[in-house]
This record gives sequence, structure tokens and C-alpha cells, in this order.
Amino acid sequence: IDVALFGIPIEVENKVVNAMVLYQDETELNEAREAVSMLRRENDERSNLEQVISQAKQEWEATFDAVNDLVLVTDTEQKIIRCNRSVIQHFNTTYKDILGQTVQQVFYLPEELIDGSPPELLGEIFLQSLNGWYDITQSEVERGDDIRGTIYVARNISERRKAEMDIQRQRNYF
Repeated sequence: IDVALFGIPIEVENKVVNAMVLYQDETELNEAREAVSMLRRENDERSNLEQVISQAKQEWEATFDAVNDLVLVTDTEQKIIRCNRSVIQHFNTTYKDILGQTVQQVFYLPEELIDGSPPELLGEIFLQSLNGWYDITQSEVERGDDIRGTIYVARNISERRKAEMDIQRQRNYF
């Protein structure tokens, strides 16, 4: 019986693994070579796909962080699971400290709570914690018929409110 000894270098996570296999004839040897070649192609495709996903993730994070408005993403229990860099900068905190809190816990100071509950958190609101006026909107995150959470966007409108108050004072004066 003719037996062929064939070693095929295979890369797994950038490490070379040498597979030694015994084959009885040339047909089995060629089939094994084809299988190994297919595994290499699949591994290369997977690596390329992982690279594309990683790059897309980095681009999305850069885009999310480029928004000047405060953007918070919550789960179905209203716990913050993501926020942009603007939130971290405005509250002078870290992602670790913000994640897991509710939007109300982040936006309101303890003395603003009424019977332990925060006031409504939509529309134009003065937030003492940020010492300014913010227009807060929310949108539900849906996947099919299933609600996955909420996105809150808080836009600083302090300058606009100040201008409106100045115009109102001028009207009242004249």
C-alpha cells in the first residue's frame, strides 16, 4: 500500500499550525489540498469581514461622537447603554460612570426630584445640572415589532431662549 505523508501549513489567528495527515492515494491527497485551500480562503474572507466590521464600528463611533448635541441610548428599562462624547464632556464624567444610570439620574439634580421622581423629560426644559435650557426629544429604537430602547437627544437652546427673553423685554419696555 502506498501512503503519502503530507504537511500543510495552516494559519489560525496569525499563528501557523502544521497539519500532518496520512493518505493512501493521490486522489485523497488532492482532495485534502483542495479542502485546505478552501479553509484558507474562508479564513481570509472571515478576516476581511472582521476588518470591514471593525472599520465600520470605528466610523460609526466617530460619527456618533462628532454630534454636538447630547445623545443617549437606553435599553427597555431606560438604563443608559450608550452615549456620545458630548454627554461625557458636558457632565465632566466617564462612560463607566454614566452607563447603567437612567437619563433622569443623569439630567436632574437630587433637589429637582418631586417625591423621588423627576419631572417630565421632553420638550424645552431648564436643566440645573447643566445650567441651561435644552430641547429634549426621544425616539424609540425598534427592530420589527419589538421595541429595543430609546434614543434621547438634548440640544442646548440656551442662547435662543436668552434672545427670546431679550426680545420679550424689549417689547414690554416699548
